[in-house]
This record gives sequence, C-alpha cells and structure tokens, in this order.
Amino acid sequence: MAWALPIALLLGGAAAAESPEQADRKAFYDLVDRYQMFVVPHCAPDTVEAYLAKSAARDAAFVRSLAGTKLADVYARAVADRAKHDRNTIYECTRPPPPPPPPGVVQTEAQRRRALKDEQRRAAAQAKRDRAEHFAEADRLFGEMVTIRDRTVAARRD
Repeated sequence: MAWALPIALLLGGAAAAESPEQADRKAFYDLVDRYQMFVVPHCAPDTVEAYLAKSAARDAAFVRSLAGTKLADVYARAVADRAKHDRNTIYECTRPPPPPPPPGVVQTEAQRRRALKDEQRRAAAQAKRDRAEHFAEADRLFGEMVTIRDRTVAARRD
C-alpha cells in the first residue's frame, strides 16, 4: 500500500493539470479582454476610431469565423465582461502638464509663440507615436487571437 500514495498524487496532479484546450480558451479570453482596450474608446477616441476604420472588416470576419466553435462563447463572455467592467471604471487619460519655465526667465512675444509652436510639434509627434504604438499592439493581440482560433479549428478537424 505504500505505492498507493505516489500514484494518488500523480493521478491527482494529472487531473488538476489544465488541458491544452482549456489553456487556449483562457489565453483567448485574456487576449480578447486586452484587445477591447484598443477597440473601445477609453482615452484616445480619435486613435480608436482610426484603428476601427482600418480593421472593422477584418474584426467582423474574425468574429464570424468563431461561429460554431467554443471560442465564440469565450469571445462573447470576454467582451461582455470588459463592457461591464468599463461601466464601473473611470479612466484617467490626461498627460501631466508641461513643466513651467524656469523662474526669472522673461520671454518676448516671439519667444512665446516659438515655444508654443515647438510644444504643438512635440504634441503632434507624440500623438503620431502613440497612434503607431496603439495600432502595433492591437495588431499583435489580434494576431495572437487568430493563432489560437486557428489552432482550435485545426484541433477540431483532427
């Protein structure tokens, strides 16, 4: 009977281990949840709208491709859970203001205009970088969702 304990532990560990299918569904849920941060306007509605305009047809085709799979329910639950979370969340989206000029510095009107233009150029460049990062990260998450969907569909055929 001394052998019964190690076998029981081994069987218990095997039963507790997550199947690859369950792990994929959990990873898919997490990816869909994170993807919602890129397709639901929270802080940068212009950027989100631009991304949606670019990817709406692709996203709709992806959702249609989930029909008849277990991932369709996972997708719907993740979207609904994120929407519920968002209804109860206030996102702080403002950047800190630029630092004030050093004390004792007197600026002429031309210097103030130049400084304002420089700040506007910096803000535009930052917005462009933010938009590129937004698109890249959203596309990366979408790619991971597609990989899991493809793996799930392939496993179903086997």
